[in-house]
Formats: sequence, C-alpha cells, structure tokens
Amino acid sequence: MLIDNCGYVKETPSNGTGLFASQFIPKGKIIARVSNDERFCKKKDINNFSVDLQKDLMVYAYSDKDGYIYYPKDNNKYMNHSCNPNVLDFGDGVEVAIKNIEINEEITCDYRQFYDSDWCANFKCNCNSLNCCGIMKYDLSVTDDVLKFWTNIFMSISPV
Repeated sequence: MLIDNCGYVKETPSNGTGLFASQFIPKGKIIARVSNDERFCKKKDINNFSVDLQKDLMVYAYSDKDGYIYYPKDNNKYMNHSCNPNVLDFGDGVEVAIKNIEINEEITCDYRQFYDSDWCANFKCNCNSLNCCGIMKYDLSVTDDVLKFWTNIFMSISPV
C-alpha cells in the first residue's frame, strides 16, 4: 500500500499507465509496504478465477518465492519497470526511494526483483535507460552486476 498518498496515476508515452509522484519524495523514504490483505492466493489456484481476473493479475500482480500472488489494492499496481529505477524493494515488501523523486516524476521499480518463470512472459523493456536489459525474460534472472547495483544503492541510503 502506498504511504502518504504519494502517487497518482496517469498515461505514459511508452508504458500505458504509470505511477507518478504527487509530492517530493526524498531518497531513503519508505513509499509503500505490502499489506497482508494484498496476498491474494497461491499461484497453483490461479485457474480457479475468471479469465478476466487472471489477465488482470498477470498485468498488476506479482508472486513471491513461497508461491503466493500479491495483488496491490491501490495505485501502487501501476508502478512500471525501469532498469534504472527510483524505488527498490529491500525485502519484506518494503519499497524505498533510492534517489530523490520530484513532483510529477514517474515512480519506477526494477521488475527483475520479482521475476518468476511461472508467472511472467517475456516482454520488451521500454525504460530506455543506459543499462536497459532490452528484453525481460526469466532466464536473464538477476545477474551479479544487477545485484551489485542494488547493493550499492542500498548501502548509499542505509544508516551506517
């Protein structure tokens, strides 16, 4: 769930709908936390739902290592991917701004943190960042370079 109503939804030029900052968000601020009511079902139970709901889940939900599907209940579900994000999830469903986010700037995260071969199909990355992965696919998984990138960011915002 977004904290402090810090984001709003609008159309983006390349990604359809996105989440944008409604206020200045300083580096290090927790912007969202996963709530227990967002844990929707086990992946194995997905076929018990209507085709329309399954399609919606495939776009807006994500799965965890224990096989649960999480379906955000607010605008957080509109956060798009970037290979150079301004928000990362540091575990336990806590999403933190890893750089200052200006008002009206798109809020993005790195989907490679959540990528799951049972859940996601390959898709073209539209982030256009210098370190863009090109195609999001499970066999890319998280490389040592990406882990180092995330670790360096985490260390830069963590209290010493």
